[in-house]
Amino acid sequence: MRRWGIVALVGLAGCPDLTEASSSGAGEDGEGSTSGPSTTTMAPGGTTMPAATTDADGSGDGATTTGAPGPECGDGNVDPGEACDDGNDIDDDACTNACALPACDDGIRNGDEEGVDCGGPTCPSCGCTPACEPFEVCDGRTCALAGSCRDLVDANVASGVYPIDPDGEGGAAPYDVVCDFDAFDGGWTLIATVSDDGIGSWTWNTRDRFTTNTTTIGSVDAPNGDFKSAALHDVPFQELYFLHMPSAITAVYDVTLDDSTHASFAAFMMTFAEPETWTTNSGFAPSAGTLTVADDLCEDRLYINAADTDGSNTAHAAGPTWRARWNSPSCADEFDDPGISGTWGGRASMENTEMASYGYGLPRLANTGADDQSENYLQMWVR
Repeated sequence: MRRWGIVALVGLAGCPDLTEASSSGAGEDGEGSTSGPSTTTMAPGGTTMPAATTDADGSGDGATTTGAPGPECGDGNVDPGEACDDGNDIDDDACTNACALPACDDGIRNGDEEGVDCGGPTCPSCGCTPACEPFEVCDGRTCALAGSCRDLVDANVASGVYPIDPDGEGGAAPYDVVCDFDAFDGGWTLIATVSDDGIGSWTWNTRDRFTTNTTTIGSVDAPNGDFKSAALHDVPFQELYFLHMPSAITAVYDVTLDDSTHASFAAFMMTFAEPETWTTNSGFAPSAGTLTVADDLCEDRLYINAADTDGSNTAHAAGPTWRARWNSPSCADEFDDPGISGTWGGRASMENTEMASYGYGLPRLANTGADDQSENYLQMWVR
């Protein structure tokens, strides 16, 4: 603050006026002009006296005071109204120059963002440039193969064969899978087919193909024949979708008991005994599909590795199973030879034979295609 002195005029009675203007800029006519903040006064005898000053603090001692600076952003202290204050002038760290935390709409690339207001764990994806291929997904700002068909749902691609890389770049080699984007909101990955193709890949003695045996079967170009994808061991899932042909009867099952995700169908299968003893109406209930209880089918629920509990105890099933009647005229028996009447393919008492059940196809009297021509089959998809 600028402080202006008060000009004091001092004189003696009867003496001539001794006041002299000492400020700079006096004119030649002797009329001085005061243009600075201070003036002096000549006392008798020629002594120069200082000009009076303002007593700013009111104490009478003539002292002046200056106020301390108030709180401000950048002083290293988190003051009222500030979310943070790191005491620096770096705008793209964990605290902006406005003493605010990084946000997805502050116009700054800061925090964990991969671009200006995009990327990282909280902001929208930055997108990929150039655009990804239809079968790829944009992972932040990098194009990558999808981990499963489910990852391609938003790509608006048609059902068909696509490459996937379940464990990501640097792991196992990518491979092709069959994707269905039409049935039940799409995103299904085909993992297996049991087919009336004359080959007989799914038997009791090969039931380890559901668990530890990672050998694949068939080709994505012929998914209506006996088929097994590496995705059976690699792709996480929560739901199973079954499609029987030629009947087109479908069944969808949510097999997550606690809303968790199974690491793979193989991991899911390893949680069941071989065989597994079930009681009636204790299997997985369908969440969607056209499968109904009719003909020889006793339930529409899904069972796994169902044990034969009708008294003979020999026709255990391997893999997905549906409860149906075989020897009994009614559905009174709990599981009447499930390895014959409603199995995926394996039967304990005929270890090397693939049973011509094709799941619920046999009890629903739906296996109406020509024999050994891949016309009667059951497919299993995961999502």
